[in-house]
Amino acid sequence: MKKLEKGQILIKEGAIERQFYIIMRGKFGVYKNGKELLQIDTEGSTIGELSGILQTPRSATVIALEESAVIDIDAEPERLMKEHPDIAMGIMLDLAKRVHSTTEKFAELSEVFEYTLKK
Repeated sequence: MKKLEKGQILIKEGAIERQFYIIMRGKFGVYKNGKELLQIDTEGSTIGELSGILQTPRSATVIALEESAVIDIDAEPERLMKEHPDIAMGIMLDLAKRVHSTTEKFAELSEVFEYTLKK
């Protein structure tokens, strides 16, 4: 388990790392270009799983907003599925929900954009 103090950076935007994190306790702010996008404080939530699995640069910075603790997991896909199948399944379901939600939002924005262009 990794413990973080208030203000400590967990993930740095642009970094390439192979791990992701599971929140055990605490609250985290997610920042893109210095602007806060959201806060995460739900125990069991994952942070950094997509870029960890894909080995792409981190898309945002994540900072502990209070004393917090996370579990550090190696995101190498084959190892993750073999050693932590329950976590891998949870990530898969969570990502599927995010893709569905993003698709719905994109469809709504496309309709608004098309309506605006017609005016």
